[in-house]
Amino acid sequence: MRRFFKGLAATVLGVICLLPAGCGSRTADGCLVKAKEYADSGEWKEALKQARRAVELEPDNVSGLVFRAVASEKCGERDLALDSALQAVKINPESFAAQYTLGRLYASDPARYADAMNALEQALRLKPDDTNTLVALCNVAVAMRSRQAVPYLLMLKQRPEFAKNSALDNQLGISYVRSGNFNAAKRAFMDACRNSKNNPGMLYNMGVFMDRYTSSKANARGFYKFFLKQTQGKPEYAAARARVEARLRQMN
Repeated sequence: MRRFFKGLAATVLGVICLLPAGCGSRTADGCLVKAKEYADSGEWKEALKQARRAVELEPDNVSGLVFRAVASEKCGERDLALDSALQAVKINPESFAAQYTLGRLYASDPARYADAMNALEQALRLKPDDTNTLVALCNVAVAMRSRQAVPYLLMLKQRPEFAKNSALDNQLGISYVRSGNFNAAKRAFMDACRNSKNNPGMLYNMGVFMDRYTSSKANARGFYKFFLKQTQGKPEYAAARARVEARLRQMN
């Protein structure tokens, strides 16, 4: 799934490891304290051993199950990760960490996007202010071309850190086009160009939008020409430049 926001890969370790210090390793809490220590140092195999032990000691320990899910994922054991998260949700559907972890795991499989949406929506209900959950929901909704994409993207845009995010504006434009709201799409694409300081990709999208969905062919030509100017001497844009140049010849 194409993700339009990077750098927000949240960990739930802080949520599930608010455990009392000093517990012995013969207790589930003690094992989870050790597991977090290993996780903090990147020793995920050892963290998984401790999480497994915690669940052995207390099979209904939701924190242990969520930690086992996270550690299993880090160790490449996806089946165990999913099984652990599912068990955690079954035991306590009101656990934010369990719902978020399950949704995030499902979100990596296109065949389970609907399940991911359900779990992430539950997580957002439990913790409405969690930005990472909302970002994950946006990514899944966009990938599914869901009607919920625009509402979730607009919710994210209300967060101060995303108010002028060009990737978000660009995705809003695409989602508005899919829903047939071309006026809103135009505003979103314009915001994307403005907030990205005329990023070539945003200029290209704006030109294509103006060309295909409006009668403003002159404006489309203007964005196409600006795109060509911004990408001159940049080989990574060669294919897009060729398409734009061919289209400009047709429009003249």
